[in-house]
Amino acid sequence: MKNLILTSPIPGELIALNKVKDPAFSSGAMGAGCGIVPSEGKVFAPFDAKVEVLFETKHAIGLTGTDGESILIHIGIDTLNGKPFHNLVNQGDTVKKGDLLLTFDIDEIKKAGYDVTTPYLVTNAFDYDEITIKNDAQVILAKSAQKDDEDTKNNNISENNAIDTNSKNLLSVD
Repeated sequence: MKNLILTSPIPGELIALNKVKDPAFSSGAMGAGCGIVPSEGKVFAPFDAKVEVLFETKHAIGLTGTDGESILIHIGIDTLNGKPFHNLVNQGDTVKKGDLLLTFDIDEIKKAGYDVTTPYLVTNAFDYDEITIKNDAQVILAKSAQKDDEDTKNNNISENNAIDTNSKNLLSVD
């Protein structure tokens, strides 16, 4: 098997997946990954890919990369449908790393009482020994070959594997 290193598709803070406030995501049942607390309402392609799924409500997008990586980006938890979300791509489109895929209004989502934390999942996580997700300031080990399968399945490994790359210190993700 191989290792996968992904960049965050959304500017913001990376948090352990088990800290996402929705058990469908936090349990790891839908894949390994992390949560992103967005600082900007823009979703960028993390790699060259095909848009496999674009939810009609525009709050979630699924991509398959040229190397077979399959991801889901789900903007917010139990979020509003439609209005605060705008797509710049369509299902079936081919995109390049860094392309702007979706935009969303963080303030509008929050005013409606919804959590903007965005699950970022590798839906074919079992194809990889390790999955690392990073942004400019953080790195999260979303799946580790060092841990047993039960910890990986429950995504308990991410909690203690967030690193601040500027200071090289472990981040508290509690």
